[in-house]
Amino acid sequence: MAIGGGRRNGIALVIERGHEFARPLVMTLDKRVHRLSPNDCQYGVNVVGQLKIPGGLSHKNAKDKSVWLDLFRQSGVKRNGAAEEEDAILIDLRSSMRAHPCHACNDREDHARISERADRLEREIIDLQKRVENRTHVIPRTFDQICSVLSELNYIDGENIAPEGEMLSSIYSEFDLLVSESIRQKIWNELTPAELASVLSAIIFQARNDDEAKMKTPKGAILEATKSMERIWFAIHTLESKNRLDTMRQLDTGLTWATYRWASGATLSEVLENTDLTAGDFVRQMKQLLDLLTQISALSNPLSFAASEATKLLKRGVIAYSNQVA
Repeated sequence: MAIGGGRRNGIALVIERGHEFARPLVMTLDKRVHRLSPNDCQYGVNVVGQLKIPGGLSHKNAKDKSVWLDLFRQSGVKRNGAAEEEDAILIDLRSSMRAHPCHACNDREDHARISERADRLEREIIDLQKRVENRTHVIPRTFDQICSVLSELNYIDGENIAPEGEMLSSIYSEFDLLVSESIRQKIWNELTPAELASVLSAIIFQARNDDEAKMKTPKGAILEATKSMERIWFAIHTLESKNRLDTMRQLDTGLTWATYRWASGATLSEVLENTDLTAGDFVRQMKQLLDLLTQISALSNPLSFAASEATKLLKRGVIAYSNQVA
């Protein structure tokens, strides 16, 4: 074996293996025989080869020890150069570690754990700082992308806001651009108040399951206006995708029929018949629809009157009562 350092540094021949009650017995190349101690092993011990020796030899006999040395020299067993270099590095590292002022500290392990935690927290702080920096760069980029969309749709002209932009700024909805474009293109102008409420429900409604989404849309003017909205939605979606913006979700016509029936005077039980909507769900959806209609009625355009009348049609019964309670 090769002993990495200390007083016994070098090659040693193992005469007896260690066991529970005795340490290994070895002979160094100067023919000295001793048992290895923990201090002898602190620099590392490596097996470098094996020798086949004749029986009957004793470490107490000088001639026998010479026989062992001759067998070792004839075997060609020697330490690997790379291993020796690595051992030297390890020895230097261990020496430096023991020479460090912290090595003799009684609370060394506790301090090491605290240091590891501090290093981890520092890495987390650096990671968070990078995230903030990335998001800081995202904000102006997103702003420029939004301006590009608004410019293509003529809502802004350079740094100036166009009249259409003034209208857009008065609409607070996830679908504000779709609402504004629908008003500009006058696709709702020929609708009755009940039909307008029905069509607008496709903007505020989002089905929670497939059964809700499968509810039919009333034919005639409502269906045609809904198709026109889907055409406008697709154009906006394409423009947003082109500018790498998050696109608005699709329209959901699952509430159009129930809304039309309610605006036409049907009772709540009649409206909810053959639907998966609960009374609470319907009331919540109507409140959102009323909010959108109120915004449209406040605009200075031909649609304002129809939106105001639609608000009156919806705000009755349980819907009116829920608004009073709220």
